[in-house]
Amino acid sequence: MVQWLADVYQTSRPTLYAIGDRTKAGLLTHLPDPAEIEAQPAEAVAQDTAKTVRVTRNRMMRTALTLLFPGGVSERSAANCLQAAFDESRSSAFMSGLVHEAGQRAGTILQSVDHSALGAVMQARDELFVGREPILLMVEPRSLTITGLYATADREAETWGCVLLLTQDRRVQIQGLAEDNCIPYAASCRLAQIDAAIQKDVWHPLADVGKVIQDVERDALHKLDAVEKLEKRLRKHWNEADFAELAQLDPQMNALLAQSDQLHFLRGCLWEAVELVDWRNGDIRARPINQWLAEETLREMKRLPHPRIQKLVERLEGVVPEMLTFLDGSAQPLADWQVLAEAHFHNPRWTACF
Repeated sequence: MVQWLADVYQTSRPTLYAIGDRTKAGLLTHLPDPAEIEAQPAEAVAQDTAKTVRVTRNRMMRTALTLLFPGGVSERSAANCLQAAFDESRSSAFMSGLVHEAGQRAGTILQSVDHSALGAVMQARDELFVGREPILLMVEPRSLTITGLYATADREAETWGCVLLLTQDRRVQIQGLAEDNCIPYAASCRLAQIDAAIQKDVWHPLADVGKVIQDVERDALHKLDAVEKLEKRLRKHWNEADFAELAQLDPQMNALLAQSDQLHFLRGCLWEAVELVDWRNGDIRARPINQWLAEETLREMKRLPHPRIQKLVERLEGVVPEMLTFLDGSAQPLADWQVLAEAHFHNPRWTACF
């Protein structure tokens, strides 16, 4: 969301975080004046501040596990947190054993889950990393059910193929896969003999377009810097060779700036091509419209001669069709809902509105 806001408002993410921090600080209620606290009866102050916490073995274990996950605190820091909270701590050996025992118990629970109740589902997959070791993760996006979590030695196509087969063994009906542009993904589906709809993420390709825009602008700035230096030298002393070089660099600089401006506009077109809702009128998009817009956008990009843009177009042509898969999945439910809406409202204007 922050990245989206940064793109919309053409600012940096740190700026947005700073605005949020200042807003939060301004909205926080002011601390009470110490004089007001002293004026309160001693019993009331004691009742507000004093709270007895019973430190049991179960509380220590639950707090330690919460610090480690989802808190993300290291084992040594977790021990310090326990000491500060309960005036007690636990050794690193206890923390390590607790984590392994909890992991085994969680694994036993996950193995017993009957995933067939989910029906045919889309599966989101990605890699997490603990240091350099990958953890391959499969999640059902609607319920956030973890259908697969495997610590592996690598993330190659054969390994991902095994993960897909193991996920199916756990009675998960894979209707489709939502994924980023990781290269081994396509080969893993072929190895596992899974023919499923693929939804590629849209953020990374659009971010790649932004990076190419910066590259083209950087090249244009280098040309501009060279042009300014030549102009400065020509003002001091006229030189035919410098003038010939200036006459060659100036059109190149203008051409690069024009390509950057055009690519910036086309990035907006591509972003609109992967939207579900037309922002101008609120209509739900149909795939043929977005497909046409995406293809026309790529066709215009291909006319820009910069080599980085040409390589970008080659990559986008391979992933754009799978960036629009979500529109296929929304078509039938939307049509069913529209039939229900028409029966309910009995008024085409209200039906169209909703």
